Amino acid sequence: MPKYNYQPDMYIDRKEMGILINKAEYKEMQALLAFFWLTGARISEVLMQKCKHIKVENERVYITLITLKTRKKKGSFQDLRTIVFNKSAPFIDILLEWWLYRQEQNKEYIFNYSEGNPKTARIRIMPKIKKVDMRIYPHLFRHNRAKLLADAGATANQIQAFMGWDKISTADRYIKKTQQLTEPLANLIT
Repeated sequence: MPKYNYQPDMYIDRKEMGILINKAEYKEMQALLAFFWLTGARISEVLMQKCKHIKVENERVYITLITLKTRKKKGSFQDLRTIVFNKSAPFIDILLEWWLYRQEQNKEYIFNYSEGNPKTARIRIMPKIKKVDMRIYPHLFRHNRAKLLADAGATANQIQAFMGWDKISTADRYIKKTQQLTEPLANLIT
């Protein structure tokens, strides 16, 4: 039985995301939703996100995500990737406002859910997300970001780097699906 009620054709565009953010009762939940939508980060990456891993320089926002990976022979290690946004990116202002607030409070982590046991944090976060909209869950934002990147014309290598995937074939699925959906439109454009 699947972990989530995944609807493969459900994607959250900018307008829908604005509605979801407005439905969130608290600034932290608004920032959390913005973070998921912008980055497509894994829930574990979001929970490990520290204030020091966001940098703002000129008109760019640099977010470094930490992924804890486990290999059978090598043990656990951390993998870092930095993704870059323009300060004008949708909903980045909501995230940056929360980030500044957390820095002023001298908090290490961006989200309160991250403080304490990460395993219980994962459990605590789901009902809060479901309270905003029963259809959404953290991994949906990952699919969503990959689709939005593919639709915007990103290459498989670019999507792979952005999402932090080990295999290029994962990114290829999103590109092929976008091509399959748009191919029939070729004859309609004259």
